[in-house]
Amino acid sequence: MGVGDELKNLSELHAQGTLTDSEFEAAKRKVLEADQHDPAAHPSASFHHSPIRQRTNGLAIAALVLGLIGMGVGHILALIFGYRAKRQIDASPDEQRGRGLAVAGIVLGWVGVGALVTLGGLAIYMTVWGGGIDFSGSLATRAATVDELKEAVEKDAGVGCVRWSEFGLNGTGSTCALLEDDGGPEYWIHISLVPDGASPGSVVEEQFSKQSVDDGYFVPPEICYVVTPHWVMSTGAPSVASKLVQGIGGELECRNT
Repeated sequence: MGVGDELKNLSELHAQGTLTDSEFEAAKRKVLEADQHDPAAHPSASFHHSPIRQRTNGLAIAALVLGLIGMGVGHILALIFGYRAKRQIDASPDEQRGRGLAVAGIVLGWVGVGALVTLGGLAIYMTVWGGGIDFSGSLATRAATVDELKEAVEKDAGVGCVRWSEFGLNGTGSTCALLEDDGGPEYWIHISLVPDGASPGSVVEEQFSKQSVDDGYFVPPEICYVVTPHWVMSTGAPSVASKLVQGIGGELECRNT
């Protein structure tokens, strides 16, 4: 029964005297109030609020893009934007979407930062401990060939050799003959590669035992050794040894004969 029919019935009862004036007014008021609160009586009332339209969070999109193409700083920004977007979306889920994009940006950001840290650590390791690779250009930290060392003696250390022999003191290097700057006796530079399984110290001991013995050749009062893990240079001229250290690298050790 509609509200109109109910009011009509109430009017008939009031006209018949069944309802007093006050009862009629009270009953009519109740019918009208019930009608106002009944959605079925006003079908348009349940649709009078338009639904909220969600928007995709812009920071979430930026986090995903930076995570995909960012390098270094880009991956760090992907983390910042991703976490911020995730907080914003969680705070207003009815108004914003894109939480999955934010999470993907965060994951990619951490992957990029992890790769960057790994590569940086590897570069530091190879620089400090990686004896087979030289990042500084110094021959002191890598296994150089004899020809490279001979070239370094003359170009990097600035030591001019009168002549080079084919073999070094242990048969694996070479020997440079030179005159001291003051025109004194002939000195030499022996280049010896450290054999596999041997130590630089053992090569120094072997060279010193041969160089300090008076076998008819001039024995200098002092023999200096420029030592690296891969080769040893020895000379009877301390000033030349200093040039070798400055120009090529290595540790200097001098012994009296």
